Amino acid sequence: MEHRIDFLDEINCVAIKILGEPTFNEVQRDLRRLLNHPQYRPGIDMLVDCRETEYKQLSASTIRDLARAFTKDATANRPGNLALVVRGKLGFGLARMWEFLVNVDVPVQVFKSMEEAREWLGLRDVQFRFDGSGE
Repeated sequence: MEHRIDFLDEINCVAIKILGEPTFNEVQRDLRRLLNHPQYRPGIDMLVDCRETEYKQLSASTIRDLARAFTKDATANRPGNLALVVRGKLGFGLARMWEFLVNVDVPVQVFKSMEEAREWLGLRDVQFRFDGSGE
């Protein structure tokens, strides 16, 4: 798994692009790194682009574990709104399951369209370093 991160301090947002096939341990490790990053601040909005993510290793059980880990790790450093952009039926279903499990602690919305996610976060005209704005 590879990821790209772009902090936009002036608008209190971080954009993350996840590429490849993540495992539970990689996601948990990278979440902790993100929450401990010097530019991370509680309340920061997140745009997570998973359109180039493979989901073969992410079972329903793994999604439940990831939701528990996210909720535990993000408790003290709770992000603001979190928009997750996915592709395909499997990606959408797994993301909606994760959304349902963490949405009590963090406002999460799953999208199939980057345009809709950016609109929800109020980021329509914002450019990201990794070009997270494209469809």
